[in-house]
Amino acid sequence: MAAPLIKPNTPMPQNSIRRILSSSVLGEFRYDVDFDRTSHHSGRVVVIYAENGMGKTNFLKAVHHLLSPRRESLQALADLFVEEITVHLSDGSSVRLLPSDDASFLFGCRIENFRLEEAVELWVRQEDVDARAFRRSSPRVDVARYLDALRTLVSPTVFVGDDRLIYSATESRNFIAHSTFEIEQDAFRRVGRPTQSVRDVLDLVEREFTQRALRTVSNDDTDSGEGVYFEVTRRVLQGENRTILASQARESLLAQAEEVLAGAYDFEKYELLSFSQIRRITEMIQDSRANSSHFRSLHGILGPYLSSTADRMNTLAETQRLIDTFVTSVNSFFERKRLHYTTDAGISLTGHDGAELEPDNLSSGEKHLLLLLSHAVLARSTGALVVIDEPELSLGLRWQRQLLPELLRCTEGSGVQFLVASHSVQIMGDVDEVVRPTEAL
Repeated sequence: MAAPLIKPNTPMPQNSIRRILSSSVLGEFRYDVDFDRTSHHSGRVVVIYAENGMGKTNFLKAVHHLLSPRRESLQALADLFVEEITVHLSDGSSVRLLPSDDASFLFGCRIENFRLEEAVELWVRQEDVDARAFRRSSPRVDVARYLDALRTLVSPTVFVGDDRLIYSATESRNFIAHSTFEIEQDAFRRVGRPTQSVRDVLDLVEREFTQRALRTVSNDDTDSGEGVYFEVTRRVLQGENRTILASQARESLLAQAEEVLAGAYDFEKYELLSFSQIRRITEMIQDSRANSSHFRSLHGILGPYLSSTADRMNTLAETQRLIDTFVTSVNSFFERKRLHYTTDAGISLTGHDGAELEPDNLSSGEKHLLLLLSHAVLARSTGALVVIDEPELSLGLRWQRQLLPELLRCTEGSGVQFLVASHSVQIMGDVDEVVRPTEAL
């Protein structure tokens, strides 16, 4: 048995897509998707327009399955009418779907990566993708090796079909944590199945927000090796408060407290931090005599506490912005409903009368919107490619115009890319170049 190419706890790859080429979709059409040409959105979104019958859905599915390191994706590729695709990645490597000249094989897959001594190839036979044989068989060594190589190279894609089902592996945080041999028979059976429940997806977003906040606070507490008590001890032992005047100590504490409280609302509205104690302390200081000798002692104790709180705010700022972006993005679409989030209650929805709503009882357009924005947020952790076929389904004209900008806003700074096929002028209106398939030569 060949050794797996990856080890447990291998970090997620952050390899962006530069170009996707296919000269044989339905045996008739050529697709050339060049993310480097989309300067308006910094190579993050490409929109395809194709008339019905020109193979755009086959092309999108083929891209998704070619970049998904799962045996089920090899099955799916066998059923699609796409014979050849090359995906060029930002590190110079490529992933290819190859036609076979040998009748013994259906197709081949090839990875060319400068980090590997030689290209990794896999040739797929009919028995490899036969449903009954697939369920009974153990993974071939070359299949496992190819999928492991692919897993180290690209993040799993998210595919949103025109049936509104969302196929995603991004919610599985351990997707590449083990070798194919270890997880093939179990985890791959669960990963990549279609998502329909809005409540389930919102629960995943809740978990993502909570984990981000906990990781941030934990890293902040452990990485520096210094905390409030360390700073208090240092100041006392070095006698820093002996020379400061009482009035100066009071002014310094008030200035620190006011600076902290100036940004408190952004964190309190999502219950990321509480500032009630600092407010009470500030009131006590303001009500006390300005030249009280106690202020010099307080300065040595409260100063580090206020500095620590400010540092924690800075550390949590990225998580706060992500939560705020998601909440405000969803609510920018809704008119008579609101989405809420707090660390204690999680995500909830209310109607115009304040009554709580069940997410899966929303309209088809509202559910479609929430699924799209939620999976965009979940894709941030891997920098995944999000493939969407006809995102305008069930969305009104205003929502269609708003959709791509909000998807980009929810994933800003993450490396997430969008490959979108649409018939909507509203969707295409905000992109600088629309890709159209051409006749294959």
